[in-house]
Amino acid sequence: MTLSWFDTHCHVSSKRFHEDRLEVLQRARDEHISLMIDIGCEIPSWEPSLELTRQEDSVYCSLGLHPHEAKDWTPESAAKLKALLQSSDKVVAIGEMGLDYYYNHSPE
Repeated sequence: MTLSWFDTHCHVSSKRFHEDRLEVLQRARDEHISLMIDIGCEIPSWEPSLELTRQEDSVYCSLGLHPHEAKDWTPESAAKLKALLQSSDKVVAIGEMGLDYYYNHSPE
């Protein structure tokens, strides 16, 4: 029996994987990671995360705003997030969101 893994938190759509994204995804498959949730945790990362789900059957996404970026939350960003959440069945969660007072990177 082959064990299959599900990565519930990754950032494969990130710019840091621009050069080797396909290789990263292949290595994941080689290690029996059959599903992934890519986390779009900043407004500029929402579209790339969603686009990755369109390109890769095994990738789903979660869209949200990390607490360090809370200063960017506006009625416009809330409307954009709502529209994106409704745009695809591959958006499976809202997150990364919440409170993070440890680092205090955002004044909001």
